[in-house]
Amino acid sequence: MATILVVDDLDLLHGLVRQALEQHNHNLIHVYTGAAALDALEDRDVELMLLDLNLPDMTGFDVLDQLRECAKQVIVVMFSSEFSQQHEATALGKGARAYWEKCAENYLALGERIADVLSSGN
Repeated sequence: MATILVVDDLDLLHGLVRQALEQHNHNLIHVYTGAAALDALEDRDVELMLLDLNLPDMTGFDVLDQLRECAKQVIVVMFSSEFSQQHEATALGKGARAYWEKCAENYLALGERIADVLSSGN
């Protein structure tokens, strides 16, 4: 069981992630802004952060930059409806482990995909 920080400004996404991961017994922390994500990382031990690109207060790329500045160790998976090779390359270059598109097949396989990322280690 891992602690996963879900960072997205849409309630619908939080519900879909909760539904997709409920059988995997992960501890989910839900936040809606980049600032709240950074605060949660200060207060909690988080193994994986599922991070949206577009947040109300900053971008997911900004969150990655701030993570690098404070040297916080957490596996980050960007999860966005805006999928492009350029966004993927930027996310990976800033330290994300993966960049996944928000689409039906990725929601259906979310538990298995997260298990694969977690098992690959830091």
